[in-house]
Amino acid sequence: MNLNNISVILPSDTMEDMSLDLGAAEVEQLLSAWCAPWHPAIIHATRHIPHWAGPYTSADELADHLVILPECSRNMLAEDWQSSVEEVGGSIISGIDDREEIIAEIFRRLEIEPQTFDADLTADFLALGFAHFMVDMLTRHLRYMSNLDEDVFESEVVQAADELVASKVEPCRERLQAAFDLLHESREYFYPVESFLLDLTLLAPSTLGGPLRDELSASVPSNLLASAATIEEMAKEHPQTLAALRKALDDGKAAIIGGEYNEGPLPLLPLEAIATRLRHGRDTYRKHLSTEPQVFGRRRFGLTPALPQVLRQLEFTGALHFTLDDGRFPTDDQSRIEWQGPGDAPVEALTSLPIDVSSANSVLRLAERLGNAMDMDNVATVVFAHWPGMASPWYEDLKRTAAYSPVLGNFVSITEYFEQTVMSGQRAGHETDDYRSPYLRQAVEQSSSDPISRWVRYYRRRGLTESIESLRVMAACVAATNPWRDDL
Repeated sequence: MNLNNISVILPSDTMEDMSLDLGAAEVEQLLSAWCAPWHPAIIHATRHIPHWAGPYTSADELADHLVILPECSRNMLAEDWQSSVEEVGGSIISGIDDREEIIAEIFRRLEIEPQTFDADLTADFLALGFAHFMVDMLTRHLRYMSNLDEDVFESEVVQAADELVASKVEPCRERLQAAFDLLHESREYFYPVESFLLDLTLLAPSTLGGPLRDELSASVPSNLLASAATIEEMAKEHPQTLAALRKALDDGKAAIIGGEYNEGPLPLLPLEAIATRLRHGRDTYRKHLSTEPQVFGRRRFGLTPALPQVLRQLEFTGALHFTLDDGRFPTDDQSRIEWQGPGDAPVEALTSLPIDVSSANSVLRLAERLGNAMDMDNVATVVFAHWPGMASPWYEDLKRTAAYSPVLGNFVSITEYFEQTVMSGQRAGHETDDYRSPYLRQAVEQSSSDPISRWVRYYRRRGLTESIESLRVMAACVAATNPWRDDL
C-alpha cells in the first residue's frame, strides 16, 4: 500500500488546545500513537517523520495517509469521519494502545519486512519522538512558536534511519545526535539557560535486588533515598547490590540521601535525641559504604524547624525540604533555598516537589512543570521519584534523551546539584505550626493502644535519665575538686 505519510489524531483541534487532564490510559494511548511511527524501519520506508492532525481535519487532507487514531481522540470525531478517510485512500489504525503492537501493525499495513536492528539505537529513535513531542508541548506552554527547522530535522532523522538499516551504527548515532542537537537549539531559542533533573530512587528492604542494580548501571546519575538500616539490610542480604552501589558512588554515578538509622518521629524528639539518631545513622552508612550522606532526606514525614541547626552541627551540606508521606509542610516558590532554623544556622535545601513517574500522565505534565520552573524559578529544577524498576517507559525515553542532549534538562546527582547551581538568596524560616505531623492519626488508624501516653512515658523516662546523668556529672566534679577526698 502506498502510504508515505503518517498522521496521529490529537484529542483537540491543535496542540495549544490539548488538555493535560488526561487519565493514565489516555496518555498511554496518545504517547504510544505518536512515538510508534518513529521506529527506524518505518521512517526508512515512509521517508517522513509523523505529523499531528486534529479531529476536525478534512478527509481529503488525509488521502493516502496512514492514520493512527488513539482511543482518547475517538469521541471528538464525526460519525462518518472514518469511512470518509478510507474512501479517499487513507488507512486507519485504531483500538491498539501498546507502542510495540502499534509498530507491528504499521509494519503489516506498510508491508515492511521485520528486521533486527541495534536495540539501543532503535529505542533512541523512539526517545527522539518522545523528545520532539515534549519540546513541542514546552514551547507552547511558554507561549512561543516553534523555532525548529522541520525540513532539516526530518532530513537528519531519515538519514539516521537509512544508516541503521544499512547496519552503519556509528553514522546512525551521529545523525541522531544531530537531530537531538537541533531540538536543543530550538529550545534554547526561547530558554537559553540550563535546567536540572534529579532522579530520586526510593529504597526499602524489599527493593534491593536486580531492578536496583539496573538503576545503578543506567546512563544518568541516581539519587538513592535510603535509611542506614536499609543499607545494612543490603549489606546482609544483597552483597552484589552493595558492591554495585559502592562502585556507582566511587564513579560519581550515584549519591545517597538520608541520615538516620531508621525514620523515626523526629518532630516529637528533643534536639539531643535527633542528633544521636543522625550520628548512629552516619556511623552505619560509613561502615558499609565508606562514605556517608551529605544531604539529609527521608520518605516519611519528619520535618521540623529544629532540623537545620542539627544538620549544620553535623556538617550536612544540604537537605530535602519535602517528604513523600502524609503530613503538612510549607512549600516555597524557589527550588533551592536557605532553610533557616532557630538562631543563625541555615542549611541549603531543595524544595521542588517530586513527580511520580510510575504513571504516564505524570510524565506528560513534565512540560508543564518544566515550563513553570523556567518561568518562575531561579534554578529550573524537576525531581522525579520512583521505586527501582517501577518507572514508566516514557521516563526511560526521557533518560535516553538526556544521554544525547540536555534539551529537556540535564540529570545530575544531588551533590552536583548543590555544587553547580546558585541559591536564589531566599532564606526561609518557617514556624513550628507550618509543619503538621500525621503521627497521631496514623497511630489511631493502626489501632495503637497508647498513641499519646507512650510519649508521656518517653519524656518521663528521658527526664529521669537526664537527671541521673546530671547528678553523676555533679558528683564527678565535686570529687575532682575536693582536696580532702579519700582516694583509698
